[in-house]
Amino acid sequence: VDEFGGKGNVLNFNVGDGVKFALPNVFWTRLSSKYGTTFFVKENGIDLAITNAIEAVVTCLRSEDQYCVNVPDEGLSLKSLGM
Repeated sequence: VDEFGGKGNVLNFNVGDGVKFALPNVFWTRLSSKYGTTFFVKENGIDLAITNAIEAVVTCLRSEDQYCVNVPDEGLSLKSLGM
């Protein structure tokens, strides 16, 4: 996590080759664009940005296809549970 260190995005991923097969570069770009933006973090907090990003990765890896290009819609999150 980079607290907006001049990038305008808090999420920055270094992905190994074994994961790139299931989750290609475009997925990571879309993921950081959805949850890592200044707007999302200011509205929801950095903790929720990280939690939602991890939930999206896990959802994709556990999916029937075990492959994602698009970031899945938000499921249950800490914010939706009132935390």
